[in-house]
Amino acid sequence: MTSFASGRKLSILVLTLLMSFLVAAACSGDQGPPGEQGLTGERGPQGEAAVPGRPGPEGPPGPQIVASIVISPSGVLEGGSITVNGSGFSNGETVSLEVLGAGSGGSNVALGSTTANASGAFSDTFGLSPSVGVGVWTVMAEGSADAKASAPIIVLRTPK
Repeated sequence: MTSFASGRKLSILVLTLLMSFLVAAACSGDQGPPGEQGLTGERGPQGEAAVPGRPGPEGPPGPQIVASIVISPSGVLEGGSITVNGSGFSNGETVSLEVLGAGSGGSNVALGSTTANASGAFSDTFGLSPSVGVGVWTVMAEGSADAKASAPIIVLRTPK
């Protein structure tokens, strides 16, 4: 029985080797397509901050703020009132307003003055002097910090 047992072990060994060769031969060939993407793993810890770079060159200057005024109504009767809305003046700047060339002999006629708010804007109402006659005139707003703006106004004859 001993020779039978050792012959059996030998045949099992030979059979196992033969099966291994057959499996290896059956598994050889072209590689198949890749499988599906797996799940995303956990996010790792944040890395250390890098040394900041040098600052870039200085940029160009910002836009210049230009003062402007808008008058309403643009057409007013002699001796009437106008509202002047202005912007682009400095914070707290005193703004003087006058009608250019509307006085006797072509002199300017003062309307008054107002103060620009923290945003450089104002809105104020001014009465026209009787010396401002019928015609098309220019209202000039001049700030104490040299900002200037102008707008036209039409003075109409009062109907009788």
